[in-house]
Amino acid sequence: MYNTYGTYGYGNYNYNTTAASAAAGVVGVALVFLVIFYILLFAAAVVELIGMWKAFEKMGKKGYEALIPGHNYVVLFEKAGMPLWYFFLMLIPVCNIVFLILVSIEIAKKFGKSSGFGVLLALFGFVCWPILGFGKATFKD
Repeated sequence: MYNTYGTYGYGNYNYNTTAASAAAGVVGVALVFLVIFYILLFAAAVVELIGMWKAFEKMGKKGYEALIPGHNYVVLFEKAGMPLWYFFLMLIPVCNIVFLILVSIEIAKKFGKSSGFGVLLALFGFVCWPILGFGKATFKD
């Protein structure tokens, strides 16, 4: 039976068929997933920064230097033995990915790791930086 409120129902069981309520449910679910995604993204960033802090200390630098945007890459280029002007190439889209991989490979080699680990360091820093920082690897200049 159809009533004037746009719902079908018999007795105490009413089923709302309006499109607005269905859309609200989808938006609510999407919002929950978005909040969970950002919480996980924030947690990954914190884990990566903690690992970088410890790795910078192993490199003979102050740990807090890993937290300074831009400066941390200057330190990485310096420790990797690469020219510092490469940092400016990091400001160019797409080119920055290439140079991030190159500097990560060199840093991984300085820690006694493989080139493959360096690529993983560039792509999955939230896993690899803690391995370098808290692991047994030592930095060799």
